Amino acid sequence: MARAGPASTTLSADGFLLMVWLLDTNAVIALVTRRSEALRRRVEAAEPGTLATSTIVAHELYFG
Repeated sequence: MARAGPASTTLSADGFLLMVWLLDTNAVIALVTRRSEALRRRVEAAEPGTLATSTIVAHELYFG
């Protein structure tokens, strides 16, 4: 199953603490191919600016 874990925290514009989630390659693939309804719901419920992926994941997705 695809997993996403907390990467760090940051403050929102109004001063609230936000958790930033770093999505791994498997999580991104599961979202794109719609393999995980639970993950899709979590991503849709996430606050704007709280989801991220690394350059390594982008490279893996681009080059396979």
